[in-house]
Amino acid sequence: MIEEYYIDYVFNKIKEGEMLRLYRYRNAEQMLKFKEIEKKNMFFAPSNMQNDPMEGISDIIWNGDYIAWKNLFKNYCMNLTQAILFHGIATCCDDGECYNTIKVIKSGFIRKSPYYYKLCQAASQFVDNEYVELFLNYMLDRDVRQYELITILKCVHPLALQVALENIYSEREQYPIEIDKLLKLYDYRDVEQHLTNKNKDSMQVELSFQNISSFFEGLRIGGICRCSDSHTTSKEIEAILFIVRSYSNHYVNEISRWCLPNYFMTCFSKSCENSSMWGYYASAHKGICLIYDIPDDNQELEVKTPPAFGIPFGEKKKLKFYDVDYQKRLVKIDFFSNCLKIMQLKDELKNDWIFDESGNKSKSFAKTINDKDGWCKDYERLAISIATRKDEDWKHEEEMRLILPDYWKDEICSAGAAIEYDFSKLVGIIFGINTQEEVKVEIIQALKSLKNLNGNFQFYQGYYNYINGKISKIKIPITESFKEKE
Repeated sequence: MIEEYYIDYVFNKIKEGEMLRLYRYRNAEQMLKFKEIEKKNMFFAPSNMQNDPMEGISDIIWNGDYIAWKNLFKNYCMNLTQAILFHGIATCCDDGECYNTIKVIKSGFIRKSPYYYKLCQAASQFVDNEYVELFLNYMLDRDVRQYELITILKCVHPLALQVALENIYSEREQYPIEIDKLLKLYDYRDVEQHLTNKNKDSMQVELSFQNISSFFEGLRIGGICRCSDSHTTSKEIEAILFIVRSYSNHYVNEISRWCLPNYFMTCFSKSCENSSMWGYYASAHKGICLIYDIPDDNQELEVKTPPAFGIPFGEKKKLKFYDVDYQKRLVKIDFFSNCLKIMQLKDELKNDWIFDESGNKSKSFAKTINDKDGWCKDYERLAISIATRKDEDWKHEEEMRLILPDYWKDEICSAGAAIEYDFSKLVGIIFGINTQEEVKVEIIQALKSLKNLNGNFQFYQGYYNYINGKISKIKIPITESFKEKE
């Protein structure tokens, strides 16, 4: 056994000089269930399906000039006004789907919409408010993170509610919210004092924001909801509570996704010896580990994309292998200069973010206006850095990834997709220490039925190596019967 292990070890070292040898741990039962061998495919998962909840999360900041911030505030008010309009429709039809439309956040609004004038009117009045102006100037040209933006929007939220209601309803008695009572709960003079103070104490400003944020978190409908309890449905109460208390959180969470890339990936390791990986990814050593040899000169794998990419029968493309970058820090993304959602808008809608009423351009969107091709290349590099970043606590995995980007086309599937690949790069399978015999037989039979299997394909059995304390492998001479068959 020792001699055979040594020969196999030397053989692998020779191969590794010519090839990039990668390993992919699999749950054997799942692999057999979805016929990954017979169909010659591998599963590409979206980032939110990865085992680390920190996958795909980025440090999103908002750093904009006056035009960029003003247009964001206008978009916020237009979406809020639309939510109140939909609330009125939902109360008439009492349809659960109607209530769901309240939570829709749009990046742009079509001019032909029957409500467009009301939305624009409310947004213009909102940004013209003197207190809103204070906040706009307070945020200029500095990094504003998600929590702070939510708190700032909560501060101005009652003012946005006020103009929205004024533009939707002709009589105050029709308002579903008693806006005067809500406004009286605010003391904007206290906020103004901190925002306009030239020697402003940032801690005092933060404390004021936190107080307002805490107030909103504890806010209940109470006397703010105009509807009496006897006539108010639970759906209506839920909708009003969402609009009054939770809308700012929801808006910022939704627009944060606008600058995140859509991609799908599958993962490999440079090692097959780590016991914890066998335990975690190969169902407690009951699974298998697939072996791939990738030419060192290009380190790519050819795949066939699914039809959902806009091409009826998919297309063949070569995907590059990327090393995972293990680091503590999240990738930093500036919303205004890296907002994919805004870049995807038609010019008419995109201009609502880029220009002010007088036609002046925002400097925050300079590259999106002046060099779209350059912006696309920069964004693709940013997307790869997001897709390959993982916390350094996972460093033992020695991971590499294939990234299938989907920035400009339709999503493959929110749940991921099985994608056909160049099966000739599969050169071996290692059975786990606890892999059941019937599973081994089924996998061997599945491979035996395939044509054009790699000529160097080998079967291995994993075992615990008492010399180095790792998982080692020894060759099983099953493939000799394959060759005899041919």
